[in-house]
Amino acid sequence: MSGASDAVAAAPAGGVPGKYVVVAMFALAIALTGFLWIYTRLHRAPFIPLRTALVEEFGRASAPRVEGGRPRRGPMTLRVVLRTAFDPSLDDDATRAEIERVAERVVALARQHVEGFEQYEQFHFVLLKFDAPGDGTAPRFESTRPLHNPDAAPPR
Repeated sequence: MSGASDAVAAAPAGGVPGKYVVVAMFALAIALTGFLWIYTRLHRAPFIPLRTALVEEFGRASAPRVEGGRPRRGPMTLRVVLRTAFDPSLDDDATRAEIERVAERVVALARQHVEGFEQYEQFHFVLLKFDAPGDGTAPRFESTRPLHNPDAAPPR
């Protein structure tokens, strides 16, 4: 007997036919994709109006990312990442003024477009230069600041 016929003869009887395994794999892939889509949609849904407003204000090239929540035992934080045409890592008066203008405008838009804005205690703001190389070394500016009067009790 040849080697191929020995393998067929040695195969156990029964088992799951291959077409059912393929169908089960497709069903699992569709279910997991649906789960991820629903989770992402629910997680980001409160920030879609703000993201849309940021695109209208700063352009599509700004590629805004908005997230909110409470990091482990930390304060409720609203995090916004924007790409900019100017280099936010420069330490001169014009750059600092532009960063402050953008930050104030983002907070104003967040007040208008984020439902439950009052629950957020901190604003984490990241600016990246958008024409920088894609190797993770883009010039950046990061700032975390309180959103409400620091002398007042934080919102609960």
